[in-house]
Amino acid sequence: MIENIWELCAEEETVRELPYWETINRYLEKLEPESLQEVIWKLVYRLLRSKAFQGARIGEKHWQIILDGTQLHSSRKPLDPKCMYRIHHKGKPEEYREN
Repeated sequence: MIENIWELCAEEETVRELPYWETINRYLEKLEPESLQEVIWKLVYRLLRSKAFQGARIGEKHWQIILDGTQLHSSRKPLDPKCMYRIHHKGKPEEYREN
């Protein structure tokens, strides 16, 4: 697996460890976000087909899933109170909440 990651990063394997985060970031900066989305869809499809999540089924119809979200949009306008938010400049006069 380590060899594959080095190859993807188009770098020579210098040690038998995972590449440093800067090396991986240089690789990811070259990619289009849409191509990463396709990789995610293929990965999820493959995991579902291999029944890797079979233990997370609810009945026979539903899947229990947990998502680690990526921020695609932010707003200073108040949204639903259940939305996740981030507080900037906490405890300072310019403190604000971003949804």
